[in-house]
Amino acid sequence: MSNKLKIGLALGGGGARGFAHIGVLKILNDAGINPEIVVGTSMGAVTGALYCQHQTAAAAEEKLRRVILNSRPDADKLNVYPENEKGDHFFDHITQVIKQRIVINVSVSKKSLLPAEQLEQSVDDLIEETLIEKLPVTYAAMASDLKTGKGIVLKRGSLRKAIIASSAIPGFFPPVPWNDYLLIDGEATDLIPVNACRALGADYVIAIDVQRNIETKREPKHSIDMFVRASRITSYHLAKASLNSADFVLQPDTSDVDWTEFDRLQEIISAGEWEARAKISQLKQQLTDFNNQAIRAQTFDMQKFHLEFADKNNK
Repeated sequence: MSNKLKIGLALGGGGARGFAHIGVLKILNDAGINPEIVVGTSMGAVTGALYCQHQTAAAAEEKLRRVILNSRPDADKLNVYPENEKGDHFFDHITQVIKQRIVINVSVSKKSLLPAEQLEQSVDDLIEETLIEKLPVTYAAMASDLKTGKGIVLKRGSLRKAIIASSAIPGFFPPVPWNDYLLIDGEATDLIPVNACRALGADYVIAIDVQRNIETKREPKHSIDMFVRASRITSYHLAKASLNSADFVLQPDTSDVDWTEFDRLQEIISAGEWEARAKISQLKQQLTDFNNQAIRAQTFDMQKFHLEFADKNNK
């Protein structure tokens, strides 16, 4: 095995806040830190794919600007949610729909409230189609299998389809068939895919977390409020558990950004730059110390973490 430290990057989901990943990567690149393994969940899968296709954060940012700011100033290419359904978490959107009684009318006959084409068009605008295994940087998208409950690491097959599967919010977009799997948003099993990075051979994992903290809220008024709150708490603590297993954590301050505010691209990217710039010296020192210890990735137990590789190309 090579003595070179293999750095992995785990990119968390968070809607528009995921643009902060690009800002972090710009500072890492400037510091000569170029991850060899990139795994993303939901928007992390999108920004991670952009980076792996273009190989530099600057080029990925330029592609984002062309699609989001120059083509449509209101950034509706990625804003697939109606304006009155904004919220921090996909369960917030579900709550709005339930309150509007839409679910009562469509849930008994359809698997989703929005057509797959809306998500597919957004991905097509940003990502060039290719096979994941042909990317110049090792990449995987994190999805969740509705049948087994496992986290599925998509490291082969259609890049666009993998991103769509990783971003398919349950109830809003239809699940994505992939061989024997029925895949939905990776957030259901792994919002910040640190373990998937290790499974792909990373010796050292940098995690980027763009989720909001749990705020103290009023007592829930009804059962839907309780369901949404409980789900948000579960997601939050699962993400924290993932962060605890990372070697280094970056948390850009995007707390005031709704996950549908794609038109705030520049300030979100800047938030990632600020966070990475503030911690880059600490990261470089830790990488040096870690490399000197000659610690390398050990065999990773996928079953222990309820993960599975989708090794076959999708059908």
